[in-house]
Amino acid sequence: MKRRKFIRTSGSLVAGTGLIGLSACGSGSSTSVETTDTAAGSGSVVTPFELPALPYAYDALEPNIDARTMTIHHDKHHAGYVKKLNKALETHPAAGAGLVELITNVTDNDADTGIRNNGGGHFNHSMYWEVMAPGGPEAPSGELGDAITAAFGSMEEFMT
Repeated sequence: MKRRKFIRTSGSLVAGTGLIGLSACGSGSSTSVETTDTAAGSGSVVTPFELPALPYAYDALEPNIDARTMTIHHDKHHAGYVKKLNKALETHPAAGAGLVELITNVTDNDADTGIRNNGGGHFNHSMYWEVMAPGGPEAPSGELGDAITAAFGSMEEFMT
């Protein structure tokens, strides 16, 4: 099987696996609605999205990605997406929804532009931190690993 055909036919499997993984890794990336007592009585307050902590040290991906790049990317870029997403949701009717729900229901409406851009940036960066690993990648397992082995003989052969 040619690599291009393999990638094309297995793409949906990989995409589906990624979305399942993202729904699991989004635990620190969701909002919730809490009931609080205020001077005017009870009300709902939306807990904003938060910047997830890196699952490894800033220098853990060296020499491929240096600590300075990771610090800038996490503490400035990703933090900026989270801050702007929370700002966009302050007056938006979808405030309180989870990140995946927000992104899948975004429209072409100007009010959704900040959610699309910043929610997408937050979503992508959250996935990025989870799929990167110190020490390099591990060979895929399960259905994807079996398909690669069946088509190419090994992961090493697939990569060449």
